[in-house]
Amino acid sequence: MAATTVPIRAVSAALVILVLAGACAAPAASDVAAPPSEAPLASLVATPATSTDVTTATPSLPVDSAAWPTFTSERYGYTVAYPPTWKATAATGDWSFETSRRVFNTPDADQFIDRTAGYPILFSAFAAAVPEGMTHEDWITAFYDGTTEGCDPMSDATDAVVDGLPAVIAHDCNDSLAFVSRGEWMQVFAVWRPNQGRLLTEFLESVAFAE
Repeated sequence: MAATTVPIRAVSAALVILVLAGACAAPAASDVAAPPSEAPLASLVATPATSTDVTTATPSLPVDSAAWPTFTSERYGYTVAYPPTWKATAATGDWSFETSRRVFNTPDADQFIDRTAGYPILFSAFAAAVPEGMTHEDWITAFYDGTTEGCDPMSDATDAVVDGLPAVIAHDCNDSLAFVSRGEWMQVFAVWRPNQGRLLTEFLESVAFAE
């Protein structure tokens, strides 16, 4: 049987058609979505959740405070446990309503932070005297005055108990704070990151006040 001969021009034309068809079918490089970058994680807490309910947002990594070391503040009269990879730094001065209130990382507060984490979270603690004639509720309101810009941290504030003392836990757009009434003093514990209500709770459950 004689072999069938295909003209070279016909083969070339067919190849051109196939190449053009493949070019049309394949998406352009600009149309291909880049793989999502991995969000950095803190040693204990993942990137904040998108939920607006900061009290229910939980870290994707477990928070187990059973083996945390403790820090005792001679200045502010409390003991608290903190994650073992974090560094505790004692306050270098007394917290002042006039000069310290607007500085979240003021050295006048005890500070706890993991500076090696890709997503560092600062926890701090301080105390201040409540002026005579001012209620603790008014002190909290004055504390937030002019600092929240569009957020009402007291709108979903909840009552709590910290080492047997009454407390109020509030969340603004970026932070979670606990205000503990200690007689004539207001003790404040704060986590300066959004959606970290659970982490604040872990800290508060370890707090013990000096007699």
